[in-house]
Amino acid sequence: MPKYRLTLLSADGVRQRDVEAPSPEDARREAAKSGEPLLALKALSGAAPRRDGGFPLRLFSRELVSLLEAGLNTVEALRILREKADRPTLATSLRAIEQSLAAGHPLSAALAALPQHFPPLFVAVVSSSEQTGQLAHALRRYLEHETRLAALKKQLVSALLYPALVLVVGFLVVLFMLCFVIPRFAKLLASASSELSMSAQAMLSWSNLLEQHGNLLAMGATATAGAIAWGLGQASWRARCLRVIYRWPKIGAWRQLFELTRFYSAFGLVLEGGVPVPDALRLVGTLLGADRAAALAQSQADLAAGQPLSTVLARHGLTTVVAEHLLRVGEHTGEIGQMCGHIVRFQDEALTRMHEVITQVFGPLVMLAVGLVVGGLVVMLYMPIFELAGGLGT
Repeated sequence: MPKYRLTLLSADGVRQRDVEAPSPEDARREAAKSGEPLLALKALSGAAPRRDGGFPLRLFSRELVSLLEAGLNTVEALRILREKADRPTLATSLRAIEQSLAAGHPLSAALAALPQHFPPLFVAVVSSSEQTGQLAHALRRYLEHETRLAALKKQLVSALLYPALVLVVGFLVVLFMLCFVIPRFAKLLASASSELSMSAQAMLSWSNLLEQHGNLLAMGATATAGAIAWGLGQASWRARCLRVIYRWPKIGAWRQLFELTRFYSAFGLVLEGGVPVPDALRLVGTLLGADRAAALAQSQADLAAGQPLSTVLARHGLTTVVAEHLLRVGEHTGEIGQMCGHIVRFQDEALTRMHEVITQVFGPLVMLAVGLVVGGLVVMLYMPIFELAGGLGT
């Protein structure tokens, strides 16, 4: 039977509980029996978590903030958003939230009942605002967090898009020359009576190989491409490929910095909302890679033993030199959440510099490598022509 991990908001803080249930709906009903608000539902085995990517969470948050800041209460704002909703999914979800509020449940519990629309971090932010009564301010901070993450992802995509396009175009050009241009040019060389150079002989050998075993080569290439596509579709194989890529020094450092930036951004967000440090660490731990799960678990154990946060995170590789010192300052002043904001801004600058290096160095290197391969094939084509022209001249 599938297993699920429930994150519940109890009187003592956030706690987790593992249950077995046939479906996510049954797991949520099991959580409701405890009477504690459900913050998150995570599938551990035998089931795949479902998330509706079509739900406009950012738009919903911005519109809700605008209505709340205009003086409306939460129920009125939700009713207006439901009436203007142009998507059935949005209208149905808002109606379910209104019904939950009418039944006396807090807004965080109503949102937690729809994990396919509202991630645990969003629910935690709303839950923390219920203690202060500043829902609009909490949602605005969440939007700032999401905007920062979107900018980081845009940097990552823009840095890798150009080299990827160069590699794809270069591969297609090389494939076209190998399978179409060189075989036809080799037929002309085969009729030449003079002795052929090494490059011409190589083209003839390649042409003969395609002519004799072209079907086998095509089938092998298709099977290889299918195996690669299948492997990338499997989470275990994809994780192995990523681990190999992350072993490259620069890429591994960039990935670690990106993960830590997301981690500290969310960590500071929930801390400023009033969530205790252990609960905040548990909530945002999912933003770290799966390979850091053991380090995160050990950090939580050390933190529960009374060790300082900065020392614990530094020991398990969940911080940088600058972040460690800033966390120590935050521990002395009691403003760890604000220090996380300073950490994020500092690491944003480091990511920007790394983005510039990749754009200005890595991209041209990829283009140079592709140009050398294509240029080598072109030279291989022209060399026999020059030799034949020289023979005719003599």
